[in-house]
Amino acid sequence: MRRRRLRARPSAGGRAVTPVLAALMFAAIAAWRFSDDDVLDAIGILYLVPIVLLAVRLGTAAGLAGAAVGVTLTIVWAKGHAPGHLEPTGYVVRAIVLFGIAAIIGREVNARRRVERQAERWFSMSDELCCVVERDGAFARINDAWIQHLGYTESELFSSRFLDLCHPDDVERTRAELAALSGESNLTATFEGRWRAKGGSWHWLLWSACSDDGSIYAAAHDITERKQLEQTLEALATEDPLTGLPNLRAWNKRCIEEIARARRSGEALSVAMLDLDGLKERNDAQGHASGDRLLKEVAGCWRTALRDVDYLGRLGGDEFAVILPGCGSDDHGAVIERLSGAMPAGQSVSVGVATWNGEESAQEVLKRADDLLYEAKAARPLKSG
Repeated sequence: MRRRRLRARPSAGGRAVTPVLAALMFAAIAAWRFSDDDVLDAIGILYLVPIVLLAVRLGTAAGLAGAAVGVTLTIVWAKGHAPGHLEPTGYVVRAIVLFGIAAIIGREVNARRRVERQAERWFSMSDELCCVVERDGAFARINDAWIQHLGYTESELFSSRFLDLCHPDDVERTRAELAALSGESNLTATFEGRWRAKGGSWHWLLWSACSDDGSIYAAAHDITERKQLEQTLEALATEDPLTGLPNLRAWNKRCIEEIARARRSGEALSVAMLDLDGLKERNDAQGHASGDRLLKEVAGCWRTALRDVDYLGRLGGDEFAVILPGCGSDDHGAVIERLSGAMPAGQSVSVGVATWNGEESAQEVLKRADDLLYEAKAARPLKSG
């Protein structure tokens, strides 16, 4: 059975000093009272100060004990300094006031503590990573889920700041969320980011947080598996599984973006369509495994031959396409030569290159490059337009 407990940052003060402080207060007030014989001075009412302190800090029992001390000191002073000053009913009234105040305050304090204990019990039992963060980013409280999920010791966490464990790429965004929370009480926020485990791995955490008087109360659950699944699905949706190149969907999206950029900047933009010659015959003669090996090899060769700004994708079958930013019609010959020269020995490729005319859509410029490709396949030498 797993045992969990709430972890709180060690405090410089504590409940242990309360009885000492109350005793000093009682002593000071009693010394003042016993040095003054004027029965009209209401110095004894000051006994309420240590009584209330005991009730607030330690609860009903401590408050009643303080009230008993106050009543005793009052009776002792009256017997020694003003005999007959109070009738028995006067002592009773004073005792009722002191004990009543102590009981009322102590009861409220005990009720509040029951609520706090219940909250702390839920806090410590939660499988989520729960914490209270101070204004300076230091951890004020944590639960065992931090230790179990991320592997840090209690002292390591309390000597760190909340953002110390955050991924560098997520720090600014997370800092902005914390600043917004710190600046306004009762504000809630949901955000996610990567937090470092002690072993060096990164965990995606989804946070729900709220603020109260400058402190931030936050709880997170680990969504690393969900993020990994999302990345896998994203790769499946945008990546060609055989070559690892962007697929048609990703290529089209990038082409639209590059056309928009070219429209803003006025720079030239060209699109090249590429078709491996004889792939069908190779598949028929040597099997599809041989054709797949060729596709992967060619993709690797073209990656090396192209510039970093060029965007190569596999559209399907033996068809590839390249987006060529900053490339005009005068550059087509060099592009064809570079792509053809990167082919494995004995393998040829047909290429059609079209320069965007400033008005075409992504599909239109790709269609024009495709038309030029088939013209190139039908008539050698290769053509461009």
